[in-house]
Amino acid sequence: LLIILPVSMASWFAPALILFDDFSAGRALWWSLWTVLTNALSMLLFALLLGGGWLLAIIIPYGIGFMLFLPLLMAATYMGYRAIFHSAEI
Repeated sequence: LLIILPVSMASWFAPALILFDDFSAGRALWWSLWTVLTNALSMLLFALLLGGGWLLAIIIPYGIGFMLFLPLLMAATYMGYRAIFHSAEI
């Protein structure tokens, strides 16, 4: 848990920062980690809600839950990225 938590925090917004803002990998990992740490309470609530959705997706059989949940996860992460890094454009 001590290793996976900082790694997951650093990689939360890193792909979006690399893709949309042309950050280098190291810079994107640092900014993602810094962003999650500075918005810790809201990110914790976001993670808890996503965890509940993940548990709900496990219950639905034949992978249908995951087919519904994964696009929702990607959209929610993208909207979080837009709200944090490009709040003036929203």
